Amino acid sequence: MLSLIYCLGIGQVAEASKSKEERKKTPSCTLYFVRHGKTMLNTSDRAQGWIDAPLTPSGVEVAKSLGRGLTKVKFDAVYSSDSGRAIETTKRLLKNANQKALIKKLQQDARLREFNFGTYEGMMNEEMWLIAAENRKMTLEELKEKKGQDSLISTIQLLSNSLAELDQENEKKDQTFPAETFEKVESRLEKVLTKIVKQAQKNKQKNILIVSHGMSIATILHKIAPDVRLPDTGLKNASVSMVKVERGKCQVESVNDLSFIKKGEKLK
Repeated sequence: MLSLIYCLGIGQVAEASKSKEERKKTPSCTLYFVRHGKTMLNTSDRAQGWIDAPLTPSGVEVAKSLGRGLTKVKFDAVYSSDSGRAIETTKRLLKNANQKALIKKLQQDARLREFNFGTYEGMMNEEMWLIAAENRKMTLEELKEKKGQDSLISTIQLLSNSLAELDQENEKKDQTFPAETFEKVESRLEKVLTKIVKQAQKNKQKNILIVSHGMSIATILHKIAPDVRLPDTGLKNASVSMVKVERGKCQVESVNDLSFIKKGEKLK
């Protein structure tokens, strides 16, 4: 279990100055991180960071199933990235969780977006990985072997930092938003999570729904608990990862949980 000061950077001075008894009185909350449903670009295996695509029919159905599976969890607040696929997933989830009224209270935040791949957005994933490999003086086969040996976060760092480095030399970089470094994404995610947790504690909110993206959620979980076990192939579409925030500390409760989807499928 790690302190919020360490994992989210929340109120370092204020939190540190509190007594043990005061920290015990800090309201607890549970964060439900959900990856969006499968999109057309996911299906065609193209790089999808800041660019967007609608959910596929199966992506729509899994969002509905997830909602039904989460019916017994009453959310007090809901956040999503401002990407259409995250918003669509959120709305379909809430409707099927019998919490449609929360849609009007949905707070969209650009800081919850996926990593930006810059000029490589929309490219076939394998081609993008080949470019990242060559930037690190590796063959694609060597990179694939390395991906199988390294942690998911190490792989994300390699990809994002390679693309960001290359984009700085790309003559087209000024025509779009250049690729982000891992550190830049981690920083914006930490800031928005700090805001969400502070708001939850202030308003005594118990359950918070946060719909975001695979690489971004993995980065958040790693920031909270550096030793957390993340799936090598990444988080599944519509998977749930839970973080408990209690007494000034937070703990990753689950990662890449698909049980809510399976439960919802039985309730169809």
